[in-house]
Amino acid sequence: MEWAHRLNIIIHICFGSIALLLGLITMIVPKGKGLHINTGRWYVRTMVVVVVTGLFGVLIFKRSIFLLVVTVLSGYTAWSGVRTLRLKGMRPLWYDYVVPSVSLGIAGGYVYYLQRTGMFWAPVVTYSILGALLVVCLYDVFRAVMSVEVRKRLWLSEHIYKMTSSFIAITSAFTGTVFGDYKPYSQILPGLLGWIYIIGAIIYFARRKPKPALN
Repeated sequence: MEWAHRLNIIIHICFGSIALLLGLITMIVPKGKGLHINTGRWYVRTMVVVVVTGLFGVLIFKRSIFLLVVTVLSGYTAWSGVRTLRLKGMRPLWYDYVVPSVSLGIAGGYVYYLQRTGMFWAPVVTYSILGALLVVCLYDVFRAVMSVEVRKRLWLSEHIYKMTSSFIAITSAFTGTVFGDYKPYSQILPGLLGWIYIIGAIIYFARRKPKPALN
């Protein structure tokens, strides 16, 4: 099975690299237009392969158990970001509650595993990833108690935060692996830059005034 594991790693690295490029393009091009939409769609498609191969590495080949929570975070936030865009404030469907609940269960199992084996990554990195996953999942679960008006006001900020969080997660995994000698700073820096982008983007779109309707 070693050949299958190596093939899985190659696919994971190739599609992860493509996802990084597509995610970066999606973040810097004008929003809501053709290039942003197309690269965003392909980013999500490549993320499916990244997440599946990552789960294969952990669950089937029994490697990199410490990357499990990063895989879940990047995959879930990408999925939830797409769902937010499609719903645009409408009431979530049943599976919009099942998926975050399952993700929380995986995170809980990961915490139990850490208590038994100890941490591989720096605590600040591990807890920040777990905290980010916890916040997003709990938020999505409790959307049921929000009014339609509140959800419609927040959907764009949700989309920005979730898709950027997905990109931060895979970028941190990449920089932590490639620049391992500089951990945890090589893992923390993408998060800091990502948060600057999130805050700036949310403020920018919140201050934009809608164009007047043409008669």
